[in-house]
Amino acid sequence: MPFAVFAEVSPAPDYDPPTVVTTSVMGVSVTGAKLQGSVVADGGAAVTERGFVYGTVTNPAIGGAGVTKVKAGSGTGSFTATLTELEPDTTYYVRAYATNSEGTAYGAVIRFMTDEDDLDDIPKTGDNSSPWVWWLLCGTSAAGIVTRVVLSKPKKGYRTFM
Repeated sequence: MPFAVFAEVSPAPDYDPPTVVTTSVMGVSVTGAKLQGSVVADGGAAVTERGFVYGTVTNPAIGGAGVTKVKAGSGTGSFTATLTELEPDTTYYVRAYATNSEGTAYGAVIRFMTDEDDLDDIPKTGDNSSPWVWWLLCGTSAAGIVTRVVLSKPKKGYRTFM
C-alpha cells in the first residue's frame, strides 16, 4: 500500500537590521568628548555589537578611510563611550552603529568641534615667547638718586586676563 509523506517547511524568519540612535555628544574638550547612543530595536535578531564610528569625514562608516570604531558592548538599550586623544580645534563627525545577523545600521551623524588649544596664551619662562613686552628704564638724578621704572604691555595679538 503506497503512502505519501508530507513535509512541512517553515519559512525562514524575517529579521531586520537593528534600529539605533545617536543620542548626543557632551563634555567636548580640547582632546575629548563623551558620546551617547541607544539601540531602540533589535530587528528580531540579537544585537551582537554596538558602538560609535567617528572621524573628520562627513559620513563615517565602519572600514572607511580615516574612520575610528569604538565598541560599546552588545544588546539593546543606551550606551556611552568616551573619546580621548582627539586633535584640538578640529571638526569631527560621529554616529552610533549596531550590528545583528541582518547587518549593520547607523544612527544620524552629529558634528562637533573640539576646543581650541589655548597653551600659546600662557607666558613661558626661559625664552622670548612671553606675550608681554617689558622695558626697564634706569636713571640717576642730579642728587645721585637712582630710579628704576618697569613698564609692560601685552604684545600685539595677545589677550590679557585681569
